[in-house]
Amino acid sequence: MVSEERIGEWIGELTESEVQDLDIALAVSLGMKCGPGQLDTDTLEHLNNLQAELNVCQNNIQNINRIGSNLEQLQKINVEEIIPLLIAAGQYY
Repeated sequence: MVSEERIGEWIGELTESEVQDLDIALAVSLGMKCGPGQLDTDTLEHLNNLQAELNVCQNNIQNINRIGSNLEQLQKINVEEIIPLLIAAGQYY
């Protein structure tokens, strides 16, 4: 579906047959080797690869958010309070 604001001036409507022809033309222009409503193996493989890449990116974003959260916690640590604890702990090793 396309927003009417993106189209600009309204010109007319397509018949069902014209819509099917438009679907075929769009599929050809996108390099799809199938009819409307179908996916050829190359297109399906490409979509699967894009989904896998999206999943990797989403995992990376989650990891970055987790690291950011850990960094915020580390920045709250008062070093002056930790140093005596580290010195005392070092005496026992």
